[in-house]
Amino acid sequence: MLLEKRNKDLTNLHKAADYLSRSLRENLRVFSVDSVNKTAEFLSEKNSVISCAYEVKDSKLLLRDFSIQSVDEFVSADKVEGTIKEAIDSFVDSLRENRYDKADVSFDDLIGLFESRNTMKGLETKIEKSLDPMTGKTEITESKEFQKLEEIKPLVTNFLRENQKAVLENSDMINSAKISNAINKAFTINRCDYDSLRDADLFVVDLCDGQSLYEMVCHQELISQELLDAKRSFSTVWISNEKIQNLASMIYAKEEAIIETLSEVIEDVPYFAFAPKNEIQEILTSIYEVNSNDLISKKDIKEFTSLLFEAKKPAKESITEVLNENYGINVTNLKFVPTFSNLAKTQSVFFEVLSLLSKDEGVVHDVSKEFARVISKKGGVETLEVNDYIHSCLTEAGIDIVGENLTS
Repeated sequence: MLLEKRNKDLTNLHKAADYLSRSLRENLRVFSVDSVNKTAEFLSEKNSVISCAYEVKDSKLLLRDFSIQSVDEFVSADKVEGTIKEAIDSFVDSLRENRYDKADVSFDDLIGLFESRNTMKGLETKIEKSLDPMTGKTEITESKEFQKLEEIKPLVTNFLRENQKAVLENSDMINSAKISNAINKAFTINRCDYDSLRDADLFVVDLCDGQSLYEMVCHQELISQELLDAKRSFSTVWISNEKIQNLASMIYAKEEAIIETLSEVIEDVPYFAFAPKNEIQEILTSIYEVNSNDLISKKDIKEFTSLLFEAKKPAKESITEVLNENYGINVTNLKFVPTFSNLAKTQSVFFEVLSLLSKDEGVVHDVSKEFARVISKKGGVETLEVNDYIHSCLTEAGIDIVGENLTS
């Protein structure tokens, strides 16, 4: 299938966000990606921005050089103004000293800072738009419903122990137990905090170990998030992609060769099929500015963009159909869906069945029924805390179900 062959760079960064989230015990979201300099920024639901460098090596994603600051610091107008003042002072001092070579550098820095100030308001808006969809969808462990569930854990464990036969005869409970056991093994990650992350030489994400389970559980959410990221920052994410760069180099090639190369691009980066004209033109222009020694006119770039835009329409229709039929994703109404949302729905089934089995048990029935309703609308890494709860209850109750084969 086309989407299964896609470039996994964004998937890997989303996986890194989830593994970092699991370790920090707070939800992170990929905020920006600079594929040229291999840096990424993750936005935390607790209003922090985590920046780092990344590279893929030996089937592992290596994150290093962590920098962490609050959102307020990240978008601080005073901080930018202070930096501009320092740059102006440096520029003036260079002129006074007749160090024109140094002044040239300082002036370039100064222009860049003024541009940063002009885009600061847009940055604030981007952060608000990134954080807003997470609000209310990822908070689980601090909810009163989960707190009640924690309080009655001995009662839940005891009920499961005393009703093993009923549990083992219920296919929904068995499947939930298998998933819980498998995820518990795949997502056992040492806890860290901001200080230890700053001091860490590396944070390693194994792209092979548990990957099939991760992508199986989070398949729909990953594709939705990748589509949103591609739409939000297409040129910065994919500008270093070799196939897109190769396509850009064919601006004066024959149409047949262009179409063939375009097909290769869409196979590697399916989101190219959804890119509007302005974003295609932007990424082409950026590539030519960096890589081309020849002067390519705006007119030629515009004509090449129009050719690509028209040529990709059949692929767009085909991928739209696949996304709708196979993944339940409507690209015309694409919304942020937290990772592990489908796991939350599975957990909802577990607690719903538990409430039905314990209909004569009062507290267990009431609390599990209410939590089933709440968790069904949630997502994010805190669902893994719920998974830990389920796994712990089942283990303490003596219900041991091997979870590697989730389809049995």
